[in-house]
Amino acid sequence: MGVRIIGGQYRGMRINAPESARPTLVRHRQAIFDTLESIESEKFGHFFDNKIVIDCFAGSGALGIEAVSRGAVKAYLIDQNHEAITLLHDNVSSISDKFKIIRSDLLKLRNNERVVCDIAFIDPPYGKISINKIIKYLSSACWIDNDTLIVIEEDNKQMENLNNCNVLIEKTLGNSVFRFVKMQ
Repeated sequence: MGVRIIGGQYRGMRINAPESARPTLVRHRQAIFDTLESIESEKFGHFFDNKIVIDCFAGSGALGIEAVSRGAVKAYLIDQNHEAITLLHDNVSSISDKFKIIRSDLLKLRNNERVVCDIAFIDPPYGKISINKIIKYLSSACWIDNDTLIVIEEDNKQMENLNNCNVLIEKTLGNSVFRFVKMQ
């Protein structure tokens, strides 16, 4: 299954997604990135400049690759699926050294580099893993903090009540809900 990058320096690039993945639809990715780029662009220029991103449950890596394409300095692409990891390496090996691919269960992910990410994309398999549990773990492992902007994708019929988070923006697109949140 192919996915197309929609903006930035890699615009138009096609990447592969594992058969087991549910890639974020192009129109949904466009809405996510339009929202992110509008947040502070009037004051501070390009939203992604100098940002560090973590793409949890990366699959094809489309969200992390899209962020780097638009100016992020580093993207951590996390997945535990062997096929996804192989495709992630194939997808980014020829374009940049700004990616670090990590094969891990997200709830066991170590932060050996002690980096706190500016943006976290959390798009777990619908209904399989608690968003609250993911946020709590990423915070305790120092991947995210109160300044991290967290972008969550969920099924609109299985939305989880978020603990200790402020919802800044919420968008429903088709069967998906995208919430842009920060921890309290």
